[in-house]
Amino acid sequence: MDAGRRRQRPRTEAAIRSNLLILLMILGGPAGAAPVWFCVADEPVEAAAVAQLGRHVRLGSVQAGCDAGGYHARFVAAAGGAHLQVVAPDGSVAVRRVPWLAGPAQALSRTVMADRLGALGVLLDGLLLEHQLAAAPTEPPPPAPTEPPPAAPVEPPAAPPPAAPPSVAPRKIARRPKAPTPEPVAAPASEPPPAPAPEPPFDPGPAPPPEPPPVRVVVLPPPPPRVTITPHSPAFGGVHLDLRWRAPAMLVPQAGLVGGYGPLQATLSWQPALAWAWDGRRYSATSGGLGLDYRVSIRRDRGWRLAAPVGLTVEYAQVERTDVEGSPHGLWQLGVAVGLQGAVQLAESFWLAPTLRGRWAPIGQLSVADGPVVPFNEAGVEVGLGLLLAPGW
Repeated sequence: MDAGRRRQRPRTEAAIRSNLLILLMILGGPAGAAPVWFCVADEPVEAAAVAQLGRHVRLGSVQAGCDAGGYHARFVAAAGGAHLQVVAPDGSVAVRRVPWLAGPAQALSRTVMADRLGALGVLLDGLLLEHQLAAAPTEPPPPAPTEPPPAAPVEPPAAPPPAAPPSVAPRKIARRPKAPTPEPVAAPASEPPPAPAPEPPFDPGPAPPPEPPPVRVVVLPPPPPRVTITPHSPAFGGVHLDLRWRAPAMLVPQAGLVGGYGPLQATLSWQPALAWAWDGRRYSATSGGLGLDYRVSIRRDRGWRLAAPVGLTVEYAQVERTDVEGSPHGLWQLGVAVGLQGAVQLAESFWLAPTLRGRWAPIGQLSVADGPVVPFNEAGVEVGLGLLLAPGW
């Protein structure tokens, strides 16, 4: 929009300038360009701006200076901002406000930066034209037409006297005899006017039908919206399969059941027989355990969950040496477990729950059949995957 105004501005300024020149030629103003000395600060930028302004002025030759003869132009401060003052050779002063300037300091440089040199040239031409029109000699008005003196009134000729009427002899007028006056004849007695005929009785016509009783409109309240009850319970349950590493360097599968309510979770697990060797002796172990966890929610969003279960574990393991008969040994272990548990929704109520958990038990050593002390299940890590039924998640 600003670019359109800038393209239209030179056309408007050129039209105003051509109208001013035509007006000056019609009214008989001087055709030569009068010298106009523009008084600016002694700076190269201001002097260059005066030279650029001279290309936009048609009624004067603009030059930088303050003391030479001719027209003198300068910017002055007045109420409302900066004004352009032009002093003519005869001492008359013309002042116009420059709307795009707030003060006279570096006014020409700021006019160049605002791309308003053309508008300033039109303003200066207008002030010069105003002075030249005021100084141009005016033609005396044409003399008023003289009216001829009024003519003397002319009297009309006298009218001739009226002629005398002719004489007429008197005549006798014969009178006619009066006719006898007729005697009045008595009029016969007038008959009484006939009696008016009796009016027929008023017939109101058939009675209008009775109005129907008003209809009572009973507005019933809208039926309550149907509420679909969706089972929503914080209880959940499912199965899980794990791969567990336990000391000393044993990798064993593990299966179990999981269930819970809200943030509480219980896990029941079982491990099949595991065989390993230690110090030249061969061992076998079967174990099961119970874990109680509290799930700390980390992130909960639509379709997935992330929590950190923290809890206690109780495990019972039966260990025996396979190279010695009758050497079973039972071991109860109490430990702690902590990990991460995720959940991804598969269907409306089914979730896939991957789990990563670490375990530690303070009682992790045993001796079987008077053998050496064997480390067993002191530390462990398990990675598992569970399938949960959780309608309330």
